[in-house]
Amino acid sequence: MSLRFEFVQHGEGDMSAVGSQPFSATGVIGQSFAVVSRNLGGFLLIALVVVIAMMIVGGIIGGIFFGGAMMAGMGGGLGDGNMDSASMMSFGITAVIGAILMIVLILAIEQLGVAAITYGAVQDLRGRRALVGECLSRGLSLMFPVLGVALLYTLIVAAVPALVGYIVGLISDPLGRTVSSVLQVIASVILYVAIPVAVIERPGTVASLKRSVDLTGGHRWRLVGMFLLIGLIMLVAGAAIALVVYLLVSISTTLGFIVAFIVGIALGLFVIAYIAALPAVTYYNLRVAKEGIDITEIAGVFD
Repeated sequence: MSLRFEFVQHGEGDMSAVGSQPFSATGVIGQSFAVVSRNLGGFLLIALVVVIAMMIVGGIIGGIFFGGAMMAGMGGGLGDGNMDSASMMSFGITAVIGAILMIVLILAIEQLGVAAITYGAVQDLRGRRALVGECLSRGLSLMFPVLGVALLYTLIVAAVPALVGYIVGLISDPLGRTVSSVLQVIASVILYVAIPVAVIERPGTVASLKRSVDLTGGHRWRLVGMFLLIGLIMLVAGAAIALVVYLLVSISTTLGFIVAFIVGIALGLFVIAYIAALPAVTYYNLRVAKEGIDITEIAGVFD
């Protein structure tokens, strides 16, 4: 799979842009906001269910493995500092297994939410309203195929750039950090719609990543601009909310903290829902711009 980062933009006269409308980063941001707003209650509930499930699973796995590892360490002398090498190895292996299992399960639950909201977003784009139960059911059926894509995506976007950055950092730490960051941005943009591909087209793990490489080609600078604009919007919104909370706290400390708590939870769930819906809307707009395909054709796989 080639990860070549193409910064070629198609002009209006470019025959390779076969779609009936150009890809617009601001259009995608606004359309994603509209999709989430129309399904606000359902998407927030899905996000809440996912967050609670992640917390429960994380707590259970953490208690079983890390609690067990600590008990094994205490039995082997961890408490008095006389832990032998065998006990230390057992402690380390148990902790590593627990950490890996926790990461995989939490990522799987996260992808359940992403798949569910992706399905709901696609149904909204075609003018249909998907119920929460329907979205979760569809997300559950796609959770493990999407998990494979998410794991490989994470490996490419996070692990590989970190490794390359570490190697380069042995020569120059600032250069290593820069290289790692640049590679992460490149990989994130190129593979941005791999999850929607996996949910909608279902071509397989590697094929989903390859398909994302193809769909993002020619529009990657716009995607970078979209990410920067979303970051700016979140920064401004966060500053505005912080100012309101500060003013409320100056009037009433209790009221300020109550409002901050409620708004924080609501905003967090909204961000989760928006970040999950954005790639689906991006995927749709990329296919319209590059292939001229209609939403009914895209969503036909769910019928």
